[in-house]
Amino acid sequence: MTIIELGALGELLGSIGVIGTLVYLAIQVRQNSRSLNWTIEQSVAESLSSMFDAAAGTDVPHIYTRAASGLDTLSDEEIAKFGFFLSSYFKKMEQAYFQYSRGNLSEESWNAIDSTILIQFQSIGVKRFWRLRAPNYQTKFRNYVDLLESRDSPALSSSDVMNELKKNPDDF
Repeated sequence: MTIIELGALGELLGSIGVIGTLVYLAIQVRQNSRSLNWTIEQSVAESLSSMFDAAAGTDVPHIYTRAASGLDTLSDEEIAKFGFFLSSYFKKMEQAYFQYSRGNLSEESWNAIDSTILIQFQSIGVKRFWRLRAPNYQTKFRNYVDLLESRDSPALSSSDVMNELKKNPDDF
């Protein structure tokens, strides 16, 4: 074997090594992405569960039920508690929305979260809170919630709403 042939063989072996390394790295990135998505889904679920668990041990459920028909029957302290609870709730929903829109939250998980947002707007108190506090949230999330709240049929899926938003991405 001549030096030129050895050089060509070395280049071939080096190329095979580079290809093998790239395949290995692609597999690792894919596994890390799956792990990250799972971690995000767990974090969202735990965050919501913790918030609801903490609220369950207080008078928030009673206040929330009364606020469904309006805020007029609530004391100032109850309105403040209701507002703090909803601020926390919508901030968690906002974070989940951005994880979903970045592809880090599954469609199934987002559909479950999305339906809880829609259910909230059956409450007059939540509607009033949202009208007053919506500017406190990022524009894309605010526009998503506004579109979700205004849709005629609760049968529309969140992906239908997301597709509607994608039609005019400058607005959302």
